[in-house]
Order: sequence, then C-alpha cells, then structure tokens
Amino acid sequence: MKLKDKYKVLSSPKAIKERIVRSVYASMMLEGQGVSLEKLQRIYDELKANPAS
Repeated sequence: MKLKDKYKVLSSPKAIKERIVRSVYASMMLEGQGVSLEKLQRIYDELKANPAS
C-alpha cells in the first residue's frame, strides 16, 4: 500500500502546503524566530515555482 492510498490528504497540494507551512512556523516559533504565516506561504510558493536543481 502506498502512502497516498493510506493517507488521502497527501493527494491534495493545498493540504500539503498547509502542513508544511504550519510545521515550519511552529518550529521557528519554538526557536524564538517568529515569522508570519503569510511570509512562509510566499516562500513556499517561490520555492514551488523555482525548485532547486
């Protein structure tokens, strides 16, 4: 069984984005490096549009 079969939410790019952004946000807050969710969403979008080679 593949992960996408077991966890249907992995099929949704919007859900994946939300989970990644929230996870990074929480990690940064724990380290005392607060950043807005909007900024993290913009960074995610930029990285998605221009992936590292």
